[in-house]
Amino acid sequence: CKDLTVNINLTVTGGNPAYKYNWKSPDSSFVGTNSYVASSNGTYSITVADQNNCKAFVSAQIIVNEKPDAKFDSSAAIICSGSQFSTPISFSGKAPFSVTYQVGNQSVQSITTATNPYLLQGSPANSTTIKLLTITDANNCSSLLNDSVMIVVHTPVVVTGLQDTCINNGSYVVVFNILPGIPNTPSVTGSIAGTLAGNQFTSNPIVVNTPYSFTISNGGQCPPVIVSGIKKICNCDTRSGEMNLTPINLCAGDTSSAIYLGGYQSDGNDTLEFVLHDGNGQALGNIFAKNTK
Repeated sequence: CKDLTVNINLTVTGGNPAYKYNWKSPDSSFVGTNSYVASSNGTYSITVADQNNCKAFVSAQIIVNEKPDAKFDSSAAIICSGSQFSTPISFSGKAPFSVTYQVGNQSVQSITTATNPYLLQGSPANSTTIKLLTITDANNCSSLLNDSVMIVVHTPVVVTGLQDTCINNGSYVVVFNILPGIPNTPSVTGSIAGTLAGNQFTSNPIVVNTPYSFTISNGGQCPPVIVSGIKKICNCDTRSGEMNLTPINLCAGDTSSAIYLGGYQSDGNDTLEFVLHDGNGQALGNIFAKNTK
């Protein structure tokens, strides 16, 4: 493997010692001993001569493999909470590859694959960093790695406290609170404009019997929340009307009818009821009879 060395050792017999070793490497020619430390790719040849100048020749081929490497194809991946990321890792070297990596401060994990690039997948609960640690390829060459990817986990918005409140007999406003999630950049778009003050949204007045629809988002990877509806009645003035206040005098056993002058106004869910009682003012006294219109 690159940056490593290999020892070339010769065992010479016969002839008339001492021997002379003429080396030829991919880079130079020189006289040496019966061993040589090689580090370059190529052919190494040695001619051995004895005292009688009798010679022998031998050669060796040294193949230097590049060290493998692994890198993420991107520096970050963004997902919504509960979904799965899928980030490619590209390799150099000879497959298959064995890689160790670490997610945050968790235990070191490993994969062995011949697929290049390889899709690393997962579903972390919170944002975290994945670090590549080591790689070994089919040539048994290894490298320390120094690459990482940031997994950013977004969380969805949550809408609470939805209300549609009458502001007069003909219009209403929609109000709700927003828990923005991640990222904390809530926005509201919809059929009616409005104002977002802090995390509370208040719509502009909406004409009664006009539907509304609002899309609430934080601009992240999570899907938006949609709230919609319609308020069909917004009559805030409920009135019972007036009775003829002329006293009615009866003898025992007589009957009579009290005259209702009208003026009843309902917001749609009221019941007009007539009560005969002995109270005075708004509080009811003892009830003797009652009837509905």
